[in-house]
Amino acid sequence: MLSKIINLKFRPLLGIVWPCLILFAVGVWFYAPIIFMQRRIDWDAYALSYPSLLFLSDSFHSGIFPFWNPFVMSGDAFLGQCAAFAYHPIFVLAALLPQNWNLYYIFELLLLLTAFLGGIGAYLYLQFLVKNKIAAVAGAAVFMTAAFIPLLGQPAVACGIASLPWFLLCAEWVLATPCKIEPVKISVFSLLLGLSFISSYFGAFLYNIIFLALYSAFRVVEMKRSGGPIAPAKMCVSFCAAGFAAVLLAAPYLFAGIENRVFLYKDLLGDFVSPDPRLRGMALSRVVNIIPHWADIFHVLAGSPRFSADIPKWVFGIGYIYLFLYVGSFFIRNKPKLLLFFNFTALLSSFYVIGTHGFVFKFASHHIPVLGNIRYPSFGFYILQFSLVACGTMALSWFMREFNPRNRHTVLLGCVLAALLAADLSFYTRRSGIFERHVYFAASPEELSLLSMRDRVKSVVVKNPLRFISKTKEYDFENVIWIMEKVLFNQGYSTYDSPYYWYMKNLDFLEKVFSIPAKVIPAPDLKRADYKTDNAYVEALAAAVAAADRAGAVMVDRLPAGFSQAPGSCEILNSQAGPNSFKAVVYAKKKCFLSLNDKFYPGWHVSVNGLEAELVKGNFIFKGVFLAPGQNMVEFRFVPVVFYAGVLISALTLLSLGIPLVLYLKRQPGAI
Repeated sequence: MLSKIINLKFRPLLGIVWPCLILFAVGVWFYAPIIFMQRRIDWDAYALSYPSLLFLSDSFHSGIFPFWNPFVMSGDAFLGQCAAFAYHPIFVLAALLPQNWNLYYIFELLLLLTAFLGGIGAYLYLQFLVKNKIAAVAGAAVFMTAAFIPLLGQPAVACGIASLPWFLLCAEWVLATPCKIEPVKISVFSLLLGLSFISSYFGAFLYNIIFLALYSAFRVVEMKRSGGPIAPAKMCVSFCAAGFAAVLLAAPYLFAGIENRVFLYKDLLGDFVSPDPRLRGMALSRVVNIIPHWADIFHVLAGSPRFSADIPKWVFGIGYIYLFLYVGSFFIRNKPKLLLFFNFTALLSSFYVIGTHGFVFKFASHHIPVLGNIRYPSFGFYILQFSLVACGTMALSWFMREFNPRNRHTVLLGCVLAALLAADLSFYTRRSGIFERHVYFAASPEELSLLSMRDRVKSVVVKNPLRFISKTKEYDFENVIWIMEKVLFNQGYSTYDSPYYWYMKNLDFLEKVFSIPAKVIPAPDLKRADYKTDNAYVEALAAAVAAADRAGAVMVDRLPAGFSQAPGSCEILNSQAGPNSFKAVVYAKKKCFLSLNDKFYPGWHVSVNGLEAELVKGNFIFKGVFLAPGQNMVEFRFVPVVFYAGVLISALTLLSLGIPLVLYLKRQPGAI
């Protein structure tokens, strides 16, 4: 009786648990330097994501619900990218923890958890693909390490990578009922897509969607050609409905991203076509292929450091063993149809990184609109990795079935060791040290503890109008602590990662939130040069601002007739900075101009003595208001209609998706 209970209850559970335990062990061994605080993750995880995490933490612990802070959470106009990856569950979980904990170390562990979840998803999909747990574990172990190790420093990209196998699982779940439209499946798929949208780097999410669309189309055609029962129109409706609902779920961030693009185009004289490389001063002629020599292809795909050129730190191989398994997949008898698909996607994704001119990237940069976030084409390298791993897993499964038909479990240890060896070969930094010089910094536990910045200035409670920066010390981009203090000062000032920071970082007017210029002059009409090759417009803008600043003047886009401002005509009596709001009490002897040195952006309004006033653009990228003589109560408020409309659409969509789930659970109380 006991053995029967064990067989019924525990054997299926054990079949699920042991692959997870092996993947967990591989992850612990692989990422041990981070887990045991010998090294820390650097790159954008520290420079960009960590300040956002601290902002979320400060908001939560100050009684402010940060999801209603649209200025930060709906993106950065100067980057043209949604910052919504801050909404990823691991991000929010870390922000809710006590502030006296080492939040950065916890954040690192949660990033490793993201890689582990990606590995679990890869295992489940590969198990579905080959029906062989050992081969699926080996493939998932390689994907969990090789694909994530270079990009844990990019949390939003890591979230996108982790989403890929789960997308494929959902696609197969929808295809499991090929003749029916299942509202429950559409709802779950939409929620997963929406969560990935708001938690992923836009480029990685875009790569996933393209891959998913190709995969779904291939599977529908394959099922139709095989003569099985399938209604292609209903499957198309199911996938399109899931995608459309996911877009509506992400409406606050998607609409804000579109608004960013329009703002760049209309107000900053940018354009819709991939502005990021040019805004960062990078000529497109320098953005070429990743692998210039064909002889380097093997070394890059295998993870060997023997390449002849400088390979970007986020390009990584899959190990010698799995690369040889991929080659072996061509010799499988009765090849699965999906082998053809994964070879096609491997070839397609390799066009991003292999070739003489980097054809796909240059084509996309020049001719496809609203794709500013594909500036790193090698962020799509994980698509190539996953395709190679899938083919290699098919080959490993076929080999085990062909040569070990009766005693497959005898090779369990050998396969696990093979997976570890493949991962080790991929992680070539343990020998070459290439990655350790770029992504992972050596640090003692004491140094890591200091990263928590428990004594920092809290972002949501700062009332002092000063920037807390000494006049005698130049603004230093390499001073990361300074950057985080500046970002956290208030929610509107994070210009440090825009080109304007580089040109204006040492100008005096940035030292205070509010300032009274000695003079107000009309802004010149700048002519944009060839924006596809240089930063001439930005440089001209910055030169004009610097010249005006040296003269104690502010340039405005509209100057009232006969207006002139004399030094000492105004005095700031009091000022206050808060979330989405700046307030000041100003006494004006004459008409004067009050400058708010914070980013100009759609959705900002200004009122003077309770009455709506005209918001004036100052120094091209900041804002201000003209004041009448007397005492003026000035308030700048951020009320973005686009964001709140998006929130309403998102809430209605979420309600609509929840209805079929609730009805399904009511019909089946025991359903999970």
